[in-house]
Amino acid sequence: MNKVVKTIKNKLMIAAMVAVMVFGTAMVPVHAASVETNVYGGGSTYNYYIRKAGGTEILGIMRISKSASKITNVFTAEMGCSKAQVWVRENSKASYATKSRSNMVKGNTVTAVKGGREFTEAYGKAKVTY
Repeated sequence: MNKVVKTIKNKLMIAAMVAVMVFGTAMVPVHAASVETNVYGGGSTYNYYIRKAGGTEILGIMRISKSASKITNVFTAEMGCSKAQVWVRENSKASYATKSRSNMVKGNTVTAVKGGREFTEAYGKAKVTY
């Protein structure tokens, strides 16, 4: 009797592990790809078109700008994206301000802002997962 119970428990455990593995892999997007830009910017306002890897489809527009009291990096989605993350900083030695947003649709924006003093330059980058 003990041997039968042990065998049944083992089979139930194996079935449970298989179910966890199957449902766990179903939650991972199979076709997810991401694009990460280089760091761009300078002393002016810049617009950069972010395209799908190896393609011409535009994922969105990254706009890096500065004003007297803040610098910003805004990503505006041109198509659905599972996640977008933007960074902004004032020079190559400064730390980044970052912001991200998930489940973006066309027209959604995500904005990283760094404020507090008079900035002369703004640099930023973005990573978009689609």
